[in-house]
Amino acid sequence: MPQHRKKLIEVALPLEAINKASAREKSIRHGHLSTLHFWWARRPLAACRAVIFTSPVDDPGDGRLRFIEVEGRKAGARTVTVTKNEILTGFKQPEQYILALVGVDEAQATPLCYVRRPFEREPELAATSVNYDLRKLLARSTGAN
Repeated sequence: MPQHRKKLIEVALPLEAINKASAREKSIRHGHLSTLHFWWARRPLAACRAVIFTSPVDDPGDGRLRFIEVEGRKAGARTVTVTKNEILTGFKQPEQYILALVGVDEAQATPLCYVRRPFEREPELAATSVNYDLRKLLARSTGAN
């Protein structure tokens, strides 16, 4: 009989970080893209991303800290946007940083793909985010556990 491995969501869901990110999303008012159109039924995106990522992934059980950026993209998208802070974290902690990519359409999500060391160079000084070619990143990715 195969041994049951706990999922990451069972052992290490970072509730404090999720709560802070959710509160920040809720408090965004003017000047942010999400305020262009008011949506009456706001979704807690930080919480959704955390649950989507931690549900299918096995707990590594080694106690190491990891920095994981989950990016969901609509089926057929050509680019993925990553913030400057995430890119710099990837350079400062290359062994612990993972970019997780998932495709989403109206019915379901595709399996997660992981890219280790996804960034080739640091962003320009004035940049706040960088667009990357999604196909190139997926070509360097590995599947879920």
